[in-house]
Amino acid sequence: MPRSNDDLITNGTSGEVDLGSDGESDYEFEDLSPQASRVVPDQGSETHDATDKLPDDSAYAEVRAAVSPEDDLSLSVNTPRMWTLSLLFAVVGSATNMFFSLRYPSVSITPVVALLLVHPLGLLWDGVFKRADDPKETFVNGTLWSPQDIPHSSGWVRLRRWLGQGRWSEKEHCLVYIASNVAFGFAFATDVSVFAVHA
Repeated sequence: MPRSNDDLITNGTSGEVDLGSDGESDYEFEDLSPQASRVVPDQGSETHDATDKLPDDSAYAEVRAAVSPEDDLSLSVNTPRMWTLSLLFAVVGSATNMFFSLRYPSVSITPVVALLLVHPLGLLWDGVFKRADDPKETFVNGTLWSPQDIPHSSGWVRLRRWLGQGRWSEKEHCLVYIASNVAFGFAFATDVSVFAVHA
């Protein structure tokens, strides 16, 4: 039995149609939700998902020029250099912001400061702890996989090589920035102690 347009209720995400109490529908609607996969015909008789052959790349030329769509798993990530610089900037940056937040006018340091300052520190770290004759290191998923010890090496040489794992890379730079971005915010719980003192 045909019904008016007022009785038609559609669900835009699932494509379901409800025509009222009888629950019967003679209409079919295409699912236009973002989750729906579009199937395009190939030259042959098989059909493939259109997203299978699309690279994981940005639609903007400026982003494609700066960021590679492929992940380099051989870069060092989980290194003492990254952890030391991340903790250093997280503690110093948050302590500085906390110190200046109790003054008027308050001064705040943004994570961009850490982004700019940590790069020369990472390069300096490499210059201090890396040597040209160090054996080659292999990193798998950012972690040192096959450390090669120098026979009869002293404790200082082993410590230097452990501190100088890998090379300063954009991944370590990004992780230090993420740690700074998380820690540079203000601790709102300290406002309770400030109000309690001045109350």
